[in-house]
Amino acid sequence: MNPADNPKPSGATKRIADALSALVDGQTELVKNSRSAKRWRVGRIVLFGTLASIPVLTLLNKTASPAPIEEPYLSMVRLNGAIGPGEGVNAESTVPTLVKAFEDKGAKAVVLVINSPGGTPVQASLIHDRLLRLKKEHPNKPLVVIAEDTMASGAYFIGVAADKIVVNRSSIVGSVGVVSQQFGFTELMQKVGVENRTLTAGISKARMSPFAQTKPEDIEKMNVLLGQIHAHFKDVVREGRKDKLKAGDDKLFNGDIWVGEEAVKLGLADELGDLNTVVTSYGAKKVVEYSPQHNALAKLAKEFGLAVGEGAAKMMISGDVLPNLK
Repeated sequence: MNPADNPKPSGATKRIADALSALVDGQTELVKNSRSAKRWRVGRIVLFGTLASIPVLTLLNKTASPAPIEEPYLSMVRLNGAIGPGEGVNAESTVPTLVKAFEDKGAKAVVLVINSPGGTPVQASLIHDRLLRLKKEHPNKPLVVIAEDTMASGAYFIGVAADKIVVNRSSIVGSVGVVSQQFGFTELMQKVGVENRTLTAGISKARMSPFAQTKPEDIEKMNVLLGQIHAHFKDVVREGRKDKLKAGDDKLFNGDIWVGEEAVKLGLADELGDLNTVVTSYGAKKVVEYSPQHNALAKLAKEFGLAVGEGAAKMMISGDVLPNLK
């Protein structure tokens, strides 16, 4: 039995992917060896000119279409990495794969393999809610979640939509809490002689700015927001796990984490196991994986450090606070 059998991409898709890979490798080498700004500009123009001649859109958010399989199988989707817009896991790229996995009439069940520390509450909620709707649309298609190294916070938010949660003995599970983190630079600014000249229209617009002293009313407001998001998280866990939970709110919902074995005892998960045990339990022989194709444009942006630069600029300039389920 080989639970990781995947459908092979079409010849056209493979050729396009190979071409993009070669272009990225060539551009990276060009940047390393560049001796002048002119050479860099020319290389960049050539790269994107070539990309424009390739039907790149056929690669974006495209899911594999498996060939018909006669022997029993399960459909599988993997969620790896942080959850959020532009991250490894987000609703835009994940939901289409989930829809295809549920619509596979030959699959005996849908398996969602999760390895994620969490992320933003809205993206986790969008994926969780769509899973619930898909379960209603396909009542005879069980949903099993398998936790690998980590299924914490926003990832657990998604996981509780399952009919069954399977964990490894050493998986990190739980973290039913919300956190908002940022830095303050006021004392440093005073030492180096930097003046804060932030102007706003609206007295609360610059709330929790890292360039101004924290106000009691700002902290109170943030605590209210975090409490509301936390309440949403707790409601989702209670609804998903129902009478399986075996401890009080003070223990289960304080943001703590547990290894898989303890998570089973607390009712946060159902049993110990892995992909092989799940496949066997349904009398299947293999799984068919539904996964988004790698976004070539995102890869290019990361190669040139654009994503890092943009994120740093937003953090330093806006001072906005984005809560995370971590």
